[in-house]
Formats: sequence, structure tokens, C-alpha cells
Amino acid sequence: MLTAVVGVQVSGNSIHLTELRNADTTTQEGFSVSYTSSQVVLTGTNGTTFKVGNQTLATDTINITAPPSIAIQLNQHANDVSISGDGTASLSSLRLRLSMGQQSNSITLNSVIADQMSIRGRRPNDTVTLNQSTIKGNLNASLGNSSTTALDLESTTVSGNLSDRAGQVTMNGSTVTGKLHNVQPGQNTTLNSTDTTYTGAAMIKMGPSGVINLMSSNSGSNLFQSAVTIKGTAHKDTTINQDPGSVFFSVNPTSHNATFNTTNPTLGTPTVNSQTITTNTAPVITGTFDSVNTSVLTVAANGSTFTLGSSSQLTSPAAGRWSLNLGSATLTSPTTTVTVTSVDHAGNQKSGSGTITDGSGIIAKYLAANNLTATTTADGLNYVIVTHGSGAVPTAGKTVTVNYSGFLLNSDSSIGTEFDSNTDSQFGHVTPFSFTLGAGQVIKGWDEAFALLPVGTVAQLIIPPTLAYGAAGSPPSIPSNAILIFNVTVVSAV
Repeated sequence: MLTAVVGVQVSGNSIHLTELRNADTTTQEGFSVSYTSSQVVLTGTNGTTFKVGNQTLATDTINITAPPSIAIQLNQHANDVSISGDGTASLSSLRLRLSMGQQSNSITLNSVIADQMSIRGRRPNDTVTLNQSTIKGNLNASLGNSSTTALDLESTTVSGNLSDRAGQVTMNGSTVTGKLHNVQPGQNTTLNSTDTTYTGAAMIKMGPSGVINLMSSNSGSNLFQSAVTIKGTAHKDTTINQDPGSVFFSVNPTSHNATFNTTNPTLGTPTVNSQTITTNTAPVITGTFDSVNTSVLTVAANGSTFTLGSSSQLTSPAAGRWSLNLGSATLTSPTTTVTVTSVDHAGNQKSGSGTITDGSGIIAKYLAANNLTATTTADGLNYVIVTHGSGAVPTAGKTVTVNYSGFLLNSDSSIGTEFDSNTDSQFGHVTPFSFTLGAGQVIKGWDEAFALLPVGTVAQLIIPPTLAYGAAGSPPSIPSNAILIFNVTVVSAV
């Protein structure tokens, strides 16, 4: 069987690889080129060999003393070529020439670093893929006018200009620092772009019935940071599809014969979940944000500002949610305002706020201001005995009858609105109130308190929200995270 042969010419640090013609153009030619800072290694596959002077070799190692320039000329065969670097060594240049023929060329570059790169193809099915590569200067990739040629940049950086001509172009997680000149002249060509940044001006020219897909990812959006011009073909317009949050144009794009299916989304307003705590140790604070359109998220709390991605205490445990752990820091105020701010790529921002209320501090201030001495239980219930009863202490399962009046405790430690009473006629139930102790018929603070108070006792209960109505409150009279005060009398327990 005839094998494909690649001629090797070396001059200093310049390496030329040329596919030698033979009669059997259906032979699959394949070889790999790998390089470090000190050598270039050629390895043939599928019977491909290398002609080095008068020798024919399956592999060849070329020692180099400086970044090499590599030129590869592929002629008539079906070619499958891979080029890979070690992620640190650089090429001074890489040139690929893919000449005429009906067979397909498949070229894959992995972790290649090059000062310049030039690719020229003339076949209808050429495919070139760059993975995690860096072009320090310009990348010129002209694969001809066929709609079936493909250029794919995956996590690749082009620090100079990118000029390409291909039928199918994919940009995924990549960066183009210079100008983009993308030409896709064939019919039904496609440009797919996901999480890619275009710093310089972008010119995109599509053929008849071209499609541009601007898609979002968990990593971010497509960013066009300079002017963008999109040109389609008259009577067979280019269609531009946008996922929500998939693209930001710093300058509104200029388009000709191109139709946008969606518009740039609106930045959502972030939120803070307010809460009241029973100690002044800062809790874990949570909230929501527009994770699709937010570029920068900050949370200001307890005298500091935290930034998602750079502050370890601020995390996003799930899409659209944030969590701030203040690490048991002491709250600097009985009521702490927390402000969360989302900023999109255009610099637009929206903010939301909530409060962290130090319930123990408010209660302590209230007791001190009124010269009251309270007994505090392990879970934060406070009760003040006004009159000691002489009866038995109620036990679980007993029917306890009480008189009561309930008030809100304000954040400034003053007594607020009376929200209920069975001794005040305005609430419409002037009769002793009875419930089964320990059966969950009342709030937890009541079940706990009345198991401590003998019959006949007159007392004041100060109940934190964790033992009352919590974050839900009891609208409309009891707001979220309310601290409650009850003046109570234990009438009987049977």
C-alpha cells in the first residue's frame, strides 16, 4: 500500500513540512507536531512517514535553540494533523497552506502559543480548531468561500487582529483584543459565539441566509467593547439569535440586511433576605440577584463591602442566589442595613436592601430602659415576673386559660403597636383565652413560657421572632421578624 510522505526541511530554527504528491490521493495522511522550548517532535500516523534528506522516518526529533517558525504545506491527500505545545513555549510563527483537492483537511491546535499565525485553505471541507491557544499577534485564517469549511476557537486568545473567511465559525470562551474581520460568504453560513470578548471593532459579513447565534454560558456573556457592524445579503437576510443575557454591545451595532430576534435584556433588581437574630453575632446573610446579566455583584454589610469572585466570604451557592458569611463578626448596630448592588457590563446598576436586626440587643436595651430584670431561656425567650402566682405550674396537655395583650417591640427598643388582646374590646373577643399546652396551638414562645409560670402569675413575655412568627410574620398586624411583647395573666390550668 502506498503511504503518504511528508518532506522535512530544516534551516536553523525554521522548519518546513511539505506533503509530497503521489498517485494515491485517497490515502489518509496524518501526523502530529509537538514542541517545547528545545525541540520539535514529528510523529506519523496511519502509515505516514517523513523524508529527511535521504532517510524515511516514522518519527523525527528536531532540536531548536530559539522559538521556531513552522510552515506546513498540505497538497492533495485527506489530512488529519495535530499541533500541540507544552503551554509555555512559543513559536515565532505558524503557517498552514492547504492546497486544492476534494479531500478534507482536519487541523487541530492544542495549547499552541505563536507570535503570528496564518492559515490558508482552498478545499471545500477544511476544518481548523484551536484549543486553549494564544496568538500574540495577528491570526489570519482564510478557508475559502465554501459554506462547509469551519474555524473553531475554543478558550483561545488572539492579542492582535483576527481576520477569517470560513463557512462555519465558532467562538467559545475566547478573546480577540484587536479588530475582528469575519467574512462568511457562502449560503446558510453560521457564526456561533459564546462567552467571548471582542475588544476591538468588529466587522461581520454573512452570505445569503446567514445565521449568527449569540449564546450565553455560566461563565459570562459575549462582550463587544467597540463598534460592531453586521452585514447580511439583500433579500436573504442574516438572522441574529440572542439568548437572554448572552450579549452586551458597548455601542449599538450597525446592521444591514440583518434581523435581531431579541434585544438586550434588562438587569434584574437584587434582593436581601431580612432577618432578626437572637444574638449579636452576625448570621449568614442571603439574597437573590440576576446572575445572567450581572457583571459585578457587591454586598455592603456591617461596615464592609464584599465583591463576588474576589471576597471569599461572598459566594453564589446556586444560580441567582448569593450568600454572605460574616464569620461570626459582632454586628455594629442593633439594626444593620445590608445593601446588594448588581452592575451589568454596560455599567448599569440596580440595588436592593434589607435589614439584619439584633434581637438580643433590642431586648436588652428595652429591659435596661424600663429597669426590668428578666429570666432568659436558652433559645432566647425573656420573661419578667410582675406577680408570682401561688398555683401549680401547668404541664403539657393541660388546658391553660390566660388573659393577654400583645405589642410589637420597635427596633429602637420602644413598645410599638398593640396587635391583639382579649381584654381590649377593639379586638372583639373579650373573654379568657384557652389552649392546650404543648400541642402547638399557639406560638412556640407561649408553649415554652406558660410551662414555667404558676397559675395566678402576672408576667411580661418578650418573645424573639424565632419563637413567634419568624420571617413570614402574620400579616397585616405582625411584620416579618417581629419581636413580640405580651402582658399575660395565668388564670387557670386544668
